[in-house]
Amino acid sequence: IYEAAMRRLGHPDPKGVLMVGDQPLTDIDGASRFGLDAALVLTGIGKVEDARRAGITPTYVVRALAEMLS
Repeated sequence: IYEAAMRRLGHPDPKGVLMVGDQPLTDIDGASRFGLDAALVLTGIGKVEDARRAGITPTYVVRALAEMLS
């Protein structure tokens, strides 16, 4: 899915692209494995503790999307 998204963006290099998601096991881990920076948003179902238990380290952790705009 990340390859398809990058093609649609017309952006061949994963550097400089940020994946934003709320599920550590799919969104954050998948993006990290693909080489994308990943922001875990805590307004969804995922928790930082879930990511840590699974050995997943998001690039960023934000409480809400609005934090990313400030």
